[in-house]
Amino acid sequence: FEKYFLGRWTFEADAPDSVLGPGGVSNGTVTYRKLADGFYEASVEGKSETGPFTIVESIAYDVDAQMAFRHVTDSRGYSYVQKARVGGNIGGDYRLFFESAPFTFKGKQVRLNHTIYLAAPLTFRTDVEVAEGAGPFVHMSPWRYRRVRP
Repeated sequence: FEKYFLGRWTFEADAPDSVLGPGGVSNGTVTYRKLADGFYEASVEGKSETGPFTIVESIAYDVDAQMAFRHVTDSRGYSYVQKARVGGNIGGDYRLFFESAPFTFKGKQVRLNHTIYLAAPLTFRTDVEVAEGAGPFVHMSPWRYRRVRP
């Protein structure tokens, strides 16, 4: 985890409207830092068409169990927990398949899936799916990240 993520990244996404609010273009930066062995934090500072936002992720990664967990707090008014299976192949492509516990936002039950695709050293992508209640997951626009060179 730390060999790949630590440091600063820029991001951009263009999402449709969803149960989480109006869609539109979002962009900003995320900084990953190590807290202790197996524990990390991601701090996001972003801008969207509805204004600025911040996201803080507390992340635990267990390389031997091939599992990750994170608690996400979004300044737009919601927080959630997710667990992930980590998969990869001999070619160096890795995926983290995060799925959330249901949470409530503005009186509605929400579930989120995030699939993080790691295939290149300077970029990665996160595909987001959102579901309202027991309804089907709807694919949102991917978030695309690019490493900021020191």
